[in-house]
Amino acid sequence: MTPAELSRTVLRSVRGAVEEQELSVAVPARIVVQPPPRPGCGDYASNVALQLAQQAGRPAREVAEILRKRLSGSAGIARVEIAGPGFLNFTLGDGAQVALVREVLARGDGYGEGRLRAGAL
Repeated sequence: MTPAELSRTVLRSVRGAVEEQELSVAVPARIVVQPPPRPGCGDYASNVALQLAQQAGRPAREVAEILRKRLSGSAGIARVEIAGPGFLNFTLGDGAQVALVREVLARGDGYGEGRLRAGAL
């Protein structure tokens, strides 16, 4: 699972929580996942629950728990944990790193290039 795939998976979980009225928030356009700041906190982390908490009128850890339940068992995700005030930490499943390496190799020099160029809006 690539960071972009993980981001889309988290976004789908937010969208699902909104559609099923577990959360009352505007669905963000995108969700950022990135390597956690400290080793031992999974493969990736997101602060999406912290971002949505005020709008939802709920504590961030409660929002994180809603999303954690929806994300647990998702393909490519071995574990989702809540840390601190409501960060989501993701540990990818076996084979996820291998799939990422395959994608990087397949894309070659183009891997990681954004669609926007400097100065473009």
